[in-house]
Amino acid sequence: MKKLTAIVLSALMLTAVVPVQGYAENITENVEVMEENGATILRAGNIEYTIGGDGYARPQSVINRSVSSVYLPASVDGYPVRYDTNQGEVFCLCRNLTEINVDPDNAYLKSMDGVLFSKDGESLYAYPRAKTGDYVIPDGTLIVENHAFECTEQLGSVTVPDSVVEVWEAFYHSSVTEFVGAVPLVRARMLTGCDRLRSITIRASRVGTVDALFRSLPALESLSFAPDVMVTNSVSILQCPKLRHIDLPQTFPTSSLERFGGVDFIISECESLEFVSMYNGRLSRVWNGKIQIEKCPVLQEIEIKQIPYVYSQYALHLSDLPALARITVTELPQSAVAGTDPADDYVFDPFSIGENCGAFTVSGHLANTNLRRWCEENGVPFESLDKLGDANLDGEISVVDVVMLQRWLLGLAGISCGESADLNGDGSVDIFDLALLKRMLLEQ
Repeated sequence: MKKLTAIVLSALMLTAVVPVQGYAENITENVEVMEENGATILRAGNIEYTIGGDGYARPQSVINRSVSSVYLPASVDGYPVRYDTNQGEVFCLCRNLTEINVDPDNAYLKSMDGVLFSKDGESLYAYPRAKTGDYVIPDGTLIVENHAFECTEQLGSVTVPDSVVEVWEAFYHSSVTEFVGAVPLVRARMLTGCDRLRSITIRASRVGTVDALFRSLPALESLSFAPDVMVTNSVSILQCPKLRHIDLPQTFPTSSLERFGGVDFIISECESLEFVSMYNGRLSRVWNGKIQIEKCPVLQEIEIKQIPYVYSQYALHLSDLPALARITVTELPQSAVAGTDPADDYVFDPFSIGENCGAFTVSGHLANTNLRRWCEENGVPFESLDKLGDANLDGEISVVDVVMLQRWLLGLAGISCGESADLNGDGSVDIFDLALLKRMLLEQ
């Protein structure tokens, strides 16, 4: 009896496997040829193909859209099978699709973990709509094509490798929840309609960040740029109601001024935004280049890690920020342009303050004379960030400060902040201050 049962089970397994193998091998047999509006349509297996004037067959539609798997052969009726970069809609309607398979002999396409790529692996064409989980795009991919992730319903986080140089409207209305990678944001609508997207982390890309628009992302809570991200055009963050924290990239554009009236970066209508930090050492090279922050009702603090206003007038425009309590400026103007003396900077308007801004305080270093001057002229309280003995203004008192002060006394080097090095408060920096600094360091 057991032997008979085993034979029956073996037979059932064999009959279950053979049709699938046969379907893959014989998918191009019994091809149905049709004419539609002057175009030739080939129906092979579960897919209809159009024949282009170049002699290639391209998938046009899936007949049975309830399938979980599709198969692209090497050729259909003698026509090699290819795939156009704008054909994402072909599989978009297949709600159960988890894998796209390709005949290994296809000269133009291949499948990697059920995802459709060009044969050389440089272009990602289509990601199955029902494929579940997080996805790491393979290193070596150069282009993520239009519609590649469109209509996905089970997609989690996506990590983009450093090799990618172009991402078009690949994630339009996708289910991506987290976006991480060194990727150029080439098209403004790349992440439009991603209602589940909670986090975006942009690392530095070798080709820059262009025309980035983060708009109407209802679930977005975190948006951060690595400090060394290069921006080559305008960036906008608009209508992201759950976004609480933004780290702006380090460098800003010079080419966007003519196109966008000088607004390089705009943050607007982010209802939950509480904190904005900036890495911004090169905006100073642009006349009238600026950052605009407005209509953020609970924004409390803005931290500027590199001064945005050396040689730049009204670099930071602020308006309708009723909860604003503090603007912290942590570096000196000469950190942006080496050798610049703050006292010689003929432009000293770091901020443009519009209506309905809170009664904020500015924190900065005493050596930042322009910042202090602006606060005095505009009636804004100024608080010093300097620590007595911190000669190099790195926020710590260490042997580095002793060495710097010694070199200054010997005439070998300058110091960052004379006020911080004047430990005895007599108005001059001398050997007595050095002795006090050494004692302070020993007592720590």
